Amino acid sequence: MSSDVKPAPAEHLLETLVALVADEAVRVLGAKSDVAGLLGDEVAARFSSEFGGGLIYLPKGRVFRSSRMRRQIWEAFTGANHAELARQFDVSLPYIYSVLAKERERDRAERQQPLPGVS
Repeated sequence: MSSDVKPAPAEHLLETLVALVADEAVRVLGAKSDVAGLLGDEVAARFSSEFGGGLIYLPKGRVFRSSRMRRQIWEAFTGANHAELARQFDVSLPYIYSVLAKERERDRAERQQPLPGVS
């Protein structure tokens, strides 16, 4: 195959995945580039093995990122740092209060065991 032949769009997706994983491994984990490249290859191979051959819709990840951010806000909450969290996460103060109320309820539901005989 000539080096000027472009890969099919689907193959380009896997090549891009390799590059993204490798870049993040270097940036986030401080991995050496050769190790990061191997990680990228392994992730792409596993992704291909898991989802290859089928049609998949890849969401933009808004819900995923939003859910992760809400959890980070909850974990960073000290009881009196509402304004600091709003600045840190670049959101409004009312949004912080809303997130904390929802996370508090979720946390309570996770910790609270149902009463025997009550469904």
